Amino acid sequence: MPGRLYTFQCTVPKGTAINSPAAFSLSIPSGSSVSVTVRIPPGPRGEVGWQLYYGGSLAFPYQTGTWLVADDAAVTIEPPADMTSGAWSLRAYNTGTYPHTLYIEVRAETTTQAAAQVTVSVPVYVSPSSTEQTYLPTASELPAEEQLPSEMVPSEEVPAEQVPAETVPAEQVLTPTPTQPKSASRGLIGRKLLDVPIAVYNHRTQWDAGWEQRKQWMTTSDAPRKRGFVRLAVPVEAYNHRDQWQKGWSLRQDWRV
Repeated sequence: MPGRLYTFQCTVPKGTAINSPAAFSLSIPSGSSVSVTVRIPPGPRGEVGWQLYYGGSLAFPYQTGTWLVADDAAVTIEPPADMTSGAWSLRAYNTGTYPHTLYIEVRAETTTQAAAQVTVSVPVYVSPSSTEQTYLPTASELPAEEQLPSEMVPSEEVPAEQVPAETVPAEQVLTPTPTQPKSASRGLIGRKLLDVPIAVYNHRTQWDAGWEQRKQWMTTSDAPRKRGFVRLAVPVEAYNHRDQWQKGWSLRQDWRV
């Protein structure tokens, strides 16, 4: 979409503690919603974490006291349409021995999104509030079995085979598309519907950690789809048992709704 692009360079000094982060203004003229892209060049190796603020309040990551930690990555955030004041800012820490620069792009444009959408170009790790940060490797550093699937961000469209043909009037029967897995055509009996964050869906490490969060992702078939989430129909046995949940990583594409 056309709009105005504003760029910022935020250099985080070496030795910037997590409890006293550096603050940077990303303020732009009010009146337009925005998308914010934060680019982290290679080099921080888990020593730099950042948070995005709007109007003085934490906007991303969503959990208070957490930080986004990444290396050689780009994260794009599309906020709700009512965030139009332009009062954006960024806070970051750097526990390393060298300064590191984050490159920010803020695009002012018209949007009608109802909720924030987050697109991540490579896997990143949202750290807990602890001062000990865990580094998540880039895609090239992962073992072969943990490489990201080719569809980094799933389609927001409802799969053509989501509704069994017998429940739809003849004139509304959906035609399967070649890109949809054949196994997507099945009922929901014996399954639990979950809206799983894209970052969890796309990376084995976060998928395994998601066992503790799965109850928060429960939804219903008539609930509206959430931007930035993937709806899955998880078998009850996989939902109820940690070992089955972890094995389900290789089956998650078949569970797409």
